[in-house]
Amino acid sequence: VETAAAPGRKTAAEAAAATAAALGAEEKRVYLEVARQNGASVDSLCAVLNFSPALLSGILAVLEIKGMIYHDQGKIFIAKF
Repeated sequence: VETAAAPGRKTAAEAAAATAAALGAEEKRVYLEVARQNGASVDSLCAVLNFSPALLSGILAVLEIKGMIYHDQGKIFIAKF
């Protein structure tokens, strides 16, 4: 359940959508799913997105290089809003 943002501030979902607007289609799908899960593993992302681990790993690397996500605790990915 997401609470309303203070006046003039975006909610987490609004911030994620705005950030994802500049991405390609596959990058956007991965970024939004990482943001939605708030700590996503490669296995869970592959299952939800129906991507191969090889394809997903490449996209995650690009998103990390762009500074949009980071990994924590090994292979758990978290979106930066």
